[in-house]
Amino acid sequence: MKFAAPLVEGRLVREAVEGGLIGELAGYGSIRPEVAFGEERSRIDLLLEDAARPACYVEVMAWRARVTPKAIAIDARLAVNCP
Repeated sequence: MKFAAPLVEGRLVREAVEGGLIGELAGYGSIRPEVAFGEERSRIDLLLEDAARPACYVEVMAWRARVTPKAIAIDARLAVNCP
């Protein structure tokens, strides 16, 4: 499928954030995918929100997966804007 990669990368990063695997992004009460923002209504991969801190915008810039017989390793480069 032509558009599968962006959906997969966003889902993988979301699962990592939800699982607390990215310490800097852990602890947000709400994680929303594909949220439109700004005047141009651009979409961000993830919007992290919590009443106790400012919103955090996360864009997945690049990713790759390595599969071995014992594990699957995911490397991702993120653009993060958390004031």
